[in-house]
Amino acid sequence: MSRRLVPRRGAKPIAAVLVALVAALLVAACGGGSDSTSSGGTGGGGSETGGEGGGSSIRVALVQAATANLPVEVAAAEGLFEKQGLDVTVDTPNIPFSQLPAALGKQYDLVIGTEPGLITAADSGIDLKAVSGLQRDNPKDPGAALVVPEGSPIKSIKDIGGKSVGAPSTVGNNFSALECWARKEGVDPSSIRGLEAATPQIPELLESGRFESALLFEPLLKPLVDGGSTDLGNAYQECFGEPSQYTSLWLAQGSWAEENNEAISKFLAALEEAQGVMEKDPEGSRAIYIKTSGLPPEAAENTPIIPDEFDFSQGEPIVENIELWVEVLEENGTFEGEVDPEELVLSP
Repeated sequence: MSRRLVPRRGAKPIAAVLVALVAALLVAACGGGSDSTSSGGTGGGGSETGGEGGGSSIRVALVQAATANLPVEVAAAEGLFEKQGLDVTVDTPNIPFSQLPAALGKQYDLVIGTEPGLITAADSGIDLKAVSGLQRDNPKDPGAALVVPEGSPIKSIKDIGGKSVGAPSTVGNNFSALECWARKEGVDPSSIRGLEAATPQIPELLESGRFESALLFEPLLKPLVDGGSTDLGNAYQECFGEPSQYTSLWLAQGSWAEENNEAISKFLAALEEAQGVMEKDPEGSRAIYIKTSGLPPEAAENTPIIPDEFDFSQGEPIVENIELWVEVLEENGTFEGEVDPEELVLSP
């Protein structure tokens, strides 16, 4: 019996920096194409990998304005992929985050993804594997803050039943963590009215009253709070407690991952070296983020960059993480059936 996601039942002006930030992100999201850079070699052509990791070309999809992108951008800027003998092409595509896995094997070889997305893809018969971790939640950089506008009658998570929550996805890990938090506080997760919107649009929809609350993260969070909104807590922390959990993973088409295990190992080795660069040269890493994030400089300068929240572990730690997410989805009442997490994770 397969597991599947069960469908759910369903002002103060924004600070000037938030206006600029949203405008910049909307321009990026609505543009005619995607940004693309290559670490060297042939550039943006098709993948040339194959056979026991013998390939050297990897096409990577990043996420707009996300700090999860930074290890890749640092590795590219510092020539660390070339040092590993890899030609890594990096794109920031103008497609919804939830649709990135569907592009694997076509436009991309590796994409940033989430645990519920991985499980959903497997349930749909898509050949997909988690190849490693990427980023963990951090109290200084909350992955899913529940935000309400100034004067809201929602004073805590206990008031969220029957209320609307704007989010980039209502089936991803952020919203699932919110449901987990609500359930632990005695709120029926199915009573939460999740509403999807493009991430850059969520702050304005919250301020205009279209959403009664929203799930947000940096760099959108701080300008809202500075403008009078209230951060009620981080859904990941409230659901899982300690230790912190992954907010993103590296995903690949399963057959490609098995054939290119060695190339993946080299890719991750470059990211680990980039993480070391970030620790040793925070100012240089910040400059790379300002240049590559697509954010207004003020927003990029104020975005938390925390090197030790990146974790590129493979194998058993990722299996255990997915097992935990399966349990959360079951208890939330949004997942049914059977799945083997070990089959969803690449053995390094």
